[in-house]
Amino acid sequence: MRPSRRIQDAQQALLAQDALRYAPSLSPQVMDALFSFWRLPLAVRREAAVALPEIALDAMIGSAVVDWGRLAVCLGASTGDGGLTTPTETAWAFALQAEAAVAATLLGAATDSAVRVVAATTHGEYFGQLLELLRADSGEFYMAFVVLITVLERALYDLYYDQGGDDDSGGADSDSESARISTKTTMTTAAKKKNMILRDLLHSAPIARALPEGLLRLLHVLFLPSGLNLRNLVWHGFVVPAEFPRCFGCLLAVLVLALPRRAHEQPAEPLFDVRSYDRRFFLHDDALRRQLDALFQCPATADGTAPGLTALLDASGATSSSFVPMGRRQLVAKAFRALAERGDELWFLFALLPVLEHAVRVAFVATNRDVWGVSSAYGAAQIDAYYSTLDGFGQRDKHQVLLHPRVVRERAATDSASRGGDSDRVRRNQLYTVLPAAALAACLDLFMMAAGPNLRAKLCHGEADLATLLQRRPPGTGIAVATQLVVLAWFSMCRAMNASSSRKDDGPPCSSQSLVSAGVGPADALVDAFEERYVSSFHPFYQLERALGSALAAATEFAVLRCRSTHFQLARVDAGASEPMVYVEFASAGEPFGILEKQSRLSDFHALLQRDGLFAWRDSGDSATPCLPAPAQASPPKGSFPDLLGRLHAKLSDVLAALERHNAAHHGGERLGAFLALLRADAAPASRVARLGADSESSAALLALSDDDGPSVAACMLEIVASAQRAASSFQSRHVELEQLVATGRARTNHRRSFLNSVFFLPVFEAVQAACLSLVEHQLAHRRMLALCADNNNSSRSSCSECAPLCPQARSVGLLQRKLLLFVTAFEGCAGGGGSGAASAAQKSAEKALLLALQFFDSKVLASALGPL
Repeated sequence: MRPSRRIQDAQQALLAQDALRYAPSLSPQVMDALFSFWRLPLAVRREAAVALPEIALDAMIGSAVVDWGRLAVCLGASTGDGGLTTPTETAWAFALQAEAAVAATLLGAATDSAVRVVAATTHGEYFGQLLELLRADSGEFYMAFVVLITVLERALYDLYYDQGGDDDSGGADSDSESARISTKTTMTTAAKKKNMILRDLLHSAPIARALPEGLLRLLHVLFLPSGLNLRNLVWHGFVVPAEFPRCFGCLLAVLVLALPRRAHEQPAEPLFDVRSYDRRFFLHDDALRRQLDALFQCPATADGTAPGLTALLDASGATSSSFVPMGRRQLVAKAFRALAERGDELWFLFALLPVLEHAVRVAFVATNRDVWGVSSAYGAAQIDAYYSTLDGFGQRDKHQVLLHPRVVRERAATDSASRGGDSDRVRRNQLYTVLPAAALAACLDLFMMAAGPNLRAKLCHGEADLATLLQRRPPGTGIAVATQLVVLAWFSMCRAMNASSSRKDDGPPCSSQSLVSAGVGPADALVDAFEERYVSSFHPFYQLERALGSALAAATEFAVLRCRSTHFQLARVDAGASEPMVYVEFASAGEPFGILEKQSRLSDFHALLQRDGLFAWRDSGDSATPCLPAPAQASPPKGSFPDLLGRLHAKLSDVLAALERHNAAHHGGERLGAFLALLRADAAPASRVARLGADSESSAALLALSDDDGPSVAACMLEIVASAQRAASSFQSRHVELEQLVATGRARTNHRRSFLNSVFFLPVFEAVQAACLSLVEHQLAHRRMLALCADNNNSSRSSCSECAPLCPQARSVGLLQRKLLLFVTAFEGCAGGGGSGAASAAQKSAEKALLLALQFFDSKVLASALGPL
C-alpha cells in the first residue's frame, strides 16, 4: 500500500473513532506538494533564499522592483537539473522573502502613495485597506489572500485589455498611435467578449508579451494546476485559515505592485454590484418579503447593527451544525458577525462562499457514495485531477459539478455492470433528495443559472465592486436579496443536514432551535416560510412558467380588443356612387365610429364573416336586400388576403380541435387549455397556467431536469413565448393606433383600409398565437410529468409503474420546438410590423405572414406531433 493511501486510511479510522476531529481536505499528494518546502533541511532552505533576487519595495512611489531574470533562473533550475529546490519550493522561499519585505516596508509606513499608484487598476483604491489585513495583529491572512487574488486577477485582465487581447496585429508590439487606437477598438468588439479567467489569462499571448519571464513563470507556479494552484485551493474551499500562511498574501501585494503600469484608462464598464439583481429575483410572496426586510434591515441606530439577525445568529447554531466542515466554524462565525454587526455583506460573502462550496461537496460525497459509488476522493483536492466544484455547467464533462442534477459515476463501477455506454454512468444527484428544494433553488439561482448573478464567479474573478468591503453599512439600509438568500439557504441546509444526521444516529429529528428575533418571530418559522414559498427565479422552467403567465395576461387583454373590434354592423349607403357602398359601424368606449367601404371589397370577406363565432356582426338590411349579399363567386380570388385568411382559419380550426382532443386524452383536460379557453368565449377570464412547483417534491424534481432533457428545451420555448408576445404587442399597438385615427376622423384612405384588414385579421392572428402558446404549454406540462417520473425512478433502474403515463406525442412535440421557433420569429417579423403606413405594404406583409402560417400548420412535423388533423 502506498504511503499516501495509508495516511488517508489512518485519518479516516481516527475520525470514525472521534480520536481525530479534523483532517485536511487535501489529498496526501497535494499536502506533500504544497508543504514539501518545510521538509527541506534548514541549510537548503537558507541556500535557496540566498539565491533569490531581492525585493525592493518603495512605499512612497508604490513600486516593487525585482530581478525577474534571476528569479526565472531559480525557478527553472529543478532538483533533477542540479537545483536545490523544485519550482514550488522556490516559490515558497520567494513568498517568505516577500513577507519580510512587505512587513518592513509597506506595513511599516503610510501606504497612501502606493495606493495612489495602483488606483488606475480596477480595485486599486482599496489596496491600502487590504494591506491592513496582513498586519501581524490583524491575523486575517486567509481573508487577505481571498480578496487580493481577485484584485490581482482583475489587474491581469486590465493588462490583457491594454495589450489588445488576442489580437496580434498591434498592441504592445506597435508604437504607432493608429495601432494603439486600433487595439482599443479591437478589444471592445472582440476580445472583451471572451470569458477570460485567471488560467486563461496566464496562458494568453498578451500577458506573455507584457510580463517578464520570471514574473510569468512565478504566476504559473503559484496559480496553475501544475504548480501550487493556490487560488483554486482557497476559493474552492479546500484550505482552512489555520492552514494558510501570511507569506502568500504578502506575495500577492508584491505582484500587484510589480505589474506594468496601465497604458491607458479602461473604458467605463460598471463592476458587478451585489444589489443589482434585487429586482430580478422573484419573491412572489409579500409576507416572506416583509419578513426578510424586517430581519435584514439595519435600523437607524448609532451602531448600525441588525438586532434581528444578531439574535437569529446567536441562537441558530449556524456555526455548530454538522453541515459546517471541520476547521471552518470560526470563519463562518466571523462571516455572520460581519454581516450582523457591520452589515458588511461583501466580507460575509468572501468568507462564507468557499465554506459553502466545501460543505456542499462533503454532502455531495456523503449522499452519493453509497447509492452511486461516488469516490470519497471527490471530497478532497487531488493531484492531476479536476476538482469537484459548486458551479460550472459547461465543465461537467471534466469534473463533477456539485449542484448539477446528474452525477457522473466512475467508469470502473459501470463497465463491469453495464454495456449501456455513457448513459449508464449518469445518475440523479442525491443532494436533490436531501437538501430542501428552496435551498437548492436559491443555490442554483445564485451560482448556476445563466440568467442569475453567478455570484461566486463574480466575486472570485474580480468582477465585483469592492466599495462597501470593510465598511459599516449606513443605518436604515437593507442587505441585497442575493445575500439574504445565501443566509436563508445556509440555515435551511444546516437544518436539513442536522436532521439527516439525527436520523442516521437513530435519534429524534433535529431542527434549529426555536429562535426569536426582533419583530420577526421564531427563526424556524422564517426558514419554514422560505422553504415553503421560495421558488426558483432563474431556472429556465420556472422562467417559462412565469413567461406563460405573462403571455396569458397579454392574451386576455388581446381577447378584449378582439371582442370589441369584431362587433360591428353593416348599413347600405345609397349616395349616388358608381357602385354600392357599405357603412361599417364599430362600437367603442366613446362614441361609435365607422368606415365607408365599397361593397365589392367587403364581399371578398363574405365567406369569412359566415364562420360561426369568428365575428359578431349584424347586417341592417333585410333578407331580400342585404347590405352584404353573397358574391357571385363562392370564394375570393385564390392567393388574395381574404382567401389566405379563410384557408388559415380552416386549418387552425382543425389544429385547435386536435389540441383539445389531445389535452383531454393525455393531460386530464383541465391542466391545459388556458390559451384555447380565450377563443371559446367573448374574452372570458381564462384559467391561469398551472404552477409547476406546487409542492416541494415537484419543485425538487423540476430543478433536477438536466440539460439533456430540460433547460436547453426551456430556453427555446422561452424565446417562442417572447417572440409571440412581441408580435402580439406590436399588432395590438398598430391596431389601436389605426382605430384612433379612424375614430377621430384623422384617417386617410390607406389608414381606413389597413384598419379593416386588421379587424378581419384579428381573430385569425389570435388563433395562431393560441396554437403556438398551447404547444409550449403542452411541453411544460410534459416536462413536469417527466420530472416527477424521474424522481419516482430515482432509486430504481426499472420503469416506475406508479408514474402517470407519459404523453405519447411528447417526443414529437419536442422535436417540433425548433421548427416552431423558426416559424414564430418569422411570423413576428411579418405580422407584427407594418405601422400605419401604406395599406398595400401592410397587406403584403400580412399576406406573407399568412403564407408562413399555412405552411407551418400544414407541415408533416405538426401532423406528427398532434396526430391526424
